[in-house]
Amino acid sequence: MRDTLAELGVEGVTAYQNVVRCHPPKNKLPAHAPGLCKVFLEQDIARLQPTLILLFGRTAIRAVLGVARQANWWGAMWERDNALVLSTWHPAYILRKPDLKEVWVNDIREAIKDMKEKYDQT
Repeated sequence: MRDTLAELGVEGVTAYQNVVRCHPPKNKLPAHAPGLCKVFLEQDIARLQPTLILLFGRTAIRAVLGVARQANWWGAMWERDNALVLSTWHPAYILRKPDLKEVWVNDIREAIKDMKEKYDQT
């Protein structure tokens, strides 16, 4: 993910935050974990005031959007708290499905372009 973002020109201006702040036992995420950690994510968004938020994967999409079914949200973009938000696949999923990498990169590229146009950032 960091390499892809660097290739797209966002290296050094990015903060990475996880929805879940702990490593679940056996890497099995309890259903309540994103809700417990959401307050920290909301605090980070308020503190950092990002202009672009990338939601990578099911857990992030569910936590931020509060939706149980995320299938309709892949590649969706909207505004929230003066930031553009893109929901997309988790980088680990792209490693398992390399045929989706081009679509994934293009979605991120478009989100960055839209953010730069909206906020006039170079």
